[in-house]
Amino acid sequence: MDFGLQETERELCDLAESMLRDFSTPERLLKLEESGLRVDRELWVALKEAGITTIGIDAEHGGTGLGFGEACLVLEQAGRTVAAVPLLTHGIALQTLQRAGALEELRRFIVAEGWLAASARTDRGNGLQEASGRLTGTVSAVPYAPESEAFLLPARAGGGWNLYLVPARQPSVRIEGQLGTDQSPMGQLTLEGAQALKLGDAMLLGWLRQRLIAGSCAIQSGVVEEAIKLTTAYVSEHEAFGVKVGTFQAVSQRMADAYIDSMALQLMSRHVASLLAAQNDAVADVMAAKMLAGDVGHRVLASCQHVHGGVGHDRGYPLWRYAVAAKQNELAVTSSSEAAAALGAVIAAQPALVAL
Repeated sequence: MDFGLQETERELCDLAESMLRDFSTPERLLKLEESGLRVDRELWVALKEAGITTIGIDAEHGGTGLGFGEACLVLEQAGRTVAAVPLLTHGIALQTLQRAGALEELRRFIVAEGWLAASARTDRGNGLQEASGRLTGTVSAVPYAPESEAFLLPARAGGGWNLYLVPARQPSVRIEGQLGTDQSPMGQLTLEGAQALKLGDAMLLGWLRQRLIAGSCAIQSGVVEEAIKLTTAYVSEHEAFGVKVGTFQAVSQRMADAYIDSMALQLMSRHVASLLAAQNDAVADVMAAKMLAGDVGHRVLASCQHVHGGVGHDRGYPLWRYAVAAKQNELAVTSSSEAAAALGAVIAAQPALVAL
């Protein structure tokens, strides 16, 4: 089987990687982290001008006309460079607006200078309630909430969950800054009768959640691939006992296992992206990919840091950013254990999914 990319996809990956690498140098990322808000606004403007932020949006609505699969290829490049931009949350939020038919809002946020923040959490961290078209309550750990233009948030309405668009700039919205494991900005939102536009019900919320998970898996694929690249370069040059570390059998075998893990995750994440590009729902495959992304990220980064020795934990060396990014992606949207429980529930309800 040929798992290679098509010419258009390769060109897109090359463009995205070139732009992201030019801006996401270790020195530049360090300055952003020290500034208190890990967002590269200059890079964000460049990506918007190049149309990278609207991949997945139909051309008739102001997008590039490419699909979800291509959007995930770009997210892989964001993972490889640990770029400080909200590509995942903004891109999926725009696609959700398009899915909901909120075309006026979609066009407005495509041209806006800032970004959209999206959360799909319906656990104890989300206490939002809807009443008469207004939202009240608190939701925590919303990615890139500080300084965002608006939020896509679930809230309870009656006996179930709906998805709402909440403008950020209103007196009834208060944002308390939080910090992700990877130093990315997050926020706890407190809403006191905030105006909100209902986008859809639990079905649209599930649509959003699956794509946020699939996107995080694509980012994780890029993270582990680049971590392996850094590590193989290090062990090919660094010496111990007068020989290259990479010539030790244990090291070469461990990195070979990491490479196999990396390729398995890449294949699975691209498989899920292609499924979601062609159909609305692929929850079993998405949850399987999420489990794999969490496990692979943990194993690969542990191996990479181990064979680096102490250098792997040094903040003056780039590997640590990939380690914390892998942990952030492991827990993004949902955890591996929660994904396993969700997958089990799907299989119990539809045994034919795993029938031989």
